[in-house]
Amino acid sequence: MILVERSAHVAAPVEAVWDVVQRAEQLPAWLAGVRAAEVLSGEGFGRRQLVQAGRGAAHEAEVIAYQEPTLIGWRERAKGAGARAEARTEIYVQL
Repeated sequence: MILVERSAHVAAPVEAVWDVVQRAEQLPAWLAGVRAAEVLSGEGFGRRQLVQAGRGAAHEAEVIAYQEPTLIGWRERAKGAGARAEARTEIYVQL
């Protein structure tokens, strides 16, 4: 397993940051390599979304952690012929 950790400090209220990171359609604005994203069904925990990578790969993702306004996490699975990749991404928003 490969683990990549990143952190950043944002000079904004946690509620403002949460409003951006928890909306799937905002992923291209802050997550490198994402071209587009859309909600397929649901909201909060269990929400399913489709994430389009910059190179055309599509990943179906399910929200597996959700605690407003501090935590959202999702698991992505690659789609398409021969796709075997899986990634887990967690986003933490903290004051």
